[in-house]
Amino acid sequence: MVNRIRLIGSAIAFSLLFTMCNSKLESIEGLYVGKNFTRNIDSIYIMPNGFYKRIVYNNEGKLIFKNKSTYKKHDSYIEFNDFLLNTNDLIVRDSLNYSSADLINASLNLEDNLLGKMKLVVDYDLDYYYIKQ
Repeated sequence: MVNRIRLIGSAIAFSLLFTMCNSKLESIEGLYVGKNFTRNIDSIYIMPNGFYKRIVYNNEGKLIFKNKSTYKKHDSYIEFNDFLLNTNDLIVRDSLNYSSADLINASLNLEDNLLGKMKLVVDYDLDYYYIKQ
């Protein structure tokens, strides 16, 4: 009987923990700032209406890229349309215009770190990601 009560208690605790974690992931809107990009400053602002804004500056503060497009949230990732992939190689161009060949549909994994901050992962090996502010 005692083991059965413990089992039920553990199941309830697990389901509450799972529900709390999922409820945090539901609120994805907000500002995300790129981390570990050494050649530029990158940010994504996810809006509640299915749109996002993206701005990238070089380290001297000169605008490299700016756009607005759509996104779709899935269970464990966000799919961004018209996304300029940043692998720490974006530099200032003569023009801020990028062709459609430069912009892709990108899926970034959505994670919740131990401090409760959400993270969008670009590259696990190079540790490039965006952290929610």
